[in-house]
Order: sequence, then structure tokens, then C-alpha cells
Amino acid sequence: MSSCGRARRSVVLGVDGGGTTTRTIVVDASDPRSVTSAATATVLGEEIFTGASNPNSVGEEKARGIIQTGIQKALASAGCTPDEVVGICLGMSGVDRPEDKVLVRGWVSECLGAMDNVIINNDASVALANATGGILNGVVVISGTGTIAYGWDSATGKSCRAAGWGPLLGDEGSGHDVGSLILRAVTSAEDGRGPSTLLHQAVLTRLELRQATDLIPWAYKSDDSWARIADLAILAVECAEKGDAVARSILEHAAKKLQNTVLTVINKLGLEHTAAIPIVFAGSLIAKDTLVTKLLKEGLLAELPNANIQIPKNSATIGAAMMAIRQYEKKV
Repeated sequence: MSSCGRARRSVVLGVDGGGTTTRTIVVDASDPRSVTSAATATVLGEEIFTGASNPNSVGEEKARGIIQTGIQKALASAGCTPDEVVGICLGMSGVDRPEDKVLVRGWVSECLGAMDNVIINNDASVALANATGGILNGVVVISGTGTIAYGWDSATGKSCRAAGWGPLLGDEGSGHDVGSLILRAVTSAEDGRGPSTLLHQAVLTRLELRQATDLIPWAYKSDDSWARIADLAILAVECAEKGDAVARSILEHAAKKLQNTVLTVINKLGLEHTAAIPIVFAGSLIAKDTLVTKLLKEGLLAELPNANIQIPKNSATIGAAMMAIRQYEKKV
């Protein structure tokens, strides 16, 4: 029996910690439907936090608080207790190195106690698992606040990545990259160094600024995360749809950079001749049917006509939970 008098459940937690939003769900691990497909997983509870949990962006203490609060609130919403958790999988942006994983495992232990079934990967892994039933096979490209592509070849066990260096080192094709190019286009238009663009007024309206020079104090705030630059990326989509050539050129740049990142991973793994290789799009910039998504699809299919390009309809937290369930089933 659980501590609240009902039959004890076996549940897993799935965490998707991106550069803008952190989601945590509780899934019934004893329900066979939860491992059949992402669409049939039995979700018992969920917590969505509008904020990044990337420790490189917001700092370790803030990231720790967001992850732990998400776990606690998700369990509370499901009516479950920590002793009922049989596994957890966290996919977090900025968490790749062994020392990063040790750090995050410590945060989990503070909430749930010591447990064996803890999977900690970057957010790309759970985005791919969301489309492949919890099995890592294929390539996922994420373009949200940052960007990264990861590939796994289940036949050989090989994996590799490209991009994911963070905005200061070149996350080309990311929301931050697009947002930065938007700001440069605005300042160039203001000076007369570049063409006029709808982005000029769109940015001032979005940020509630009176004039372009007000961008200087806004841009050089030192107490904010990368996400506020990335939040501007949607303006390129909106202005391109209205026929703005500058906005379209920014999206074409992003699509080309993302295409190159995906092809780099595929070539590293030797999967370029694999039939129907799964390629999953994730992240706020390419997880919807927008111009940049269309351009990226067209570019990839020109190179890989048989690619199976997917945009999952479910949250990547489902993929994380399914990975935790599969790991749990191996141990019981």
C-alpha cells in the first residue's frame, strides 16, 4: 500500500528540460499501453514550468530548483509519492558531459532518494525517443533556444552529435541565432546600412520600445537568459509570411545551417544510404509547419529522398518516460 492508503503504483517520471520551458510528467509504468506508443501512454500527472533548466544558461542553483520543483509538483498532481517512482529519465539541454550528469543525478537523489533507474541525457535523446517508441534510432535535430543534432544507430550502437555549442560558440540555425540576426537586421535598417524590413517595427512592437536606439539597454542587460533573444525568432516567421525579403533570408540561412548539421551527423554514422532513416524535428522553431520547417524538409529530401521526416505531436516528456519504462522493464 502507498502512504495514502491506496494500492501502491509503479510510476516513472519523464523530464524535458529545454532552453525555454521545463516539463515533467508522471506515467503509469504498470500499464502496457504506456510502452506501446507515445499516443497511448497513461499520463497521471504533469508540471509545466515556463523557464529554462539549462545550467549553463540559468546557473546550477536555479536549474536545480526548477528540476526538483517540477518533480515534486508533477508527483503531487498525480497523487503519487516518491517511493512509488521506479525510474526517471531527464533530457536536458546543456547536459552532456559526465560531470553534468553526476550533478543532475545528485539533484534527483535529493528528491527521490537513491535509485538505480536514472537516465540523464541531453534533450535531443528524449525528442527522438518520442517519435521512435523510446528506442534511440535515427537522427533528431532540435532548434529552439539553441540547436543540436544527435544521431543513434541501433544496429551498431554508435552515436554522435553536431552543434549544441551554445550561442557564443555558434548555435547556427537556433532561435537565438535567428533572434540575433533579426536584431542586426533592425539596426542595419535603422542606420541605412541594410534594406528596410518589416522586422524593424515588429521588434519595437514586441518589446514595447519607442525607437531602435532603445534596443541598446534592452540587449545589454546582464541579468537575463539567452531565451529572450530566441523569443524574437517567431517575428522572422511572421514577417516572412507577409513577404518580407529580409525575414525570409534569415529563415533560409537557418534552414541551411540546420540541414548541414543533420547531414553531418548522418555522414559521421555512415547512415546516408540507409532506407527510411528517421529524422525527427523538435524545438519551437521547427516543430510546427512554418516556412523554416518547409525549407529544411525540402533541403533534406533533396539529399536523402527516402528519409522518414517526423514532427512528433506529443511532448518529448513522453519519450523520456518511455525510455525510463523500457529501462525499468529490463530490470524486473
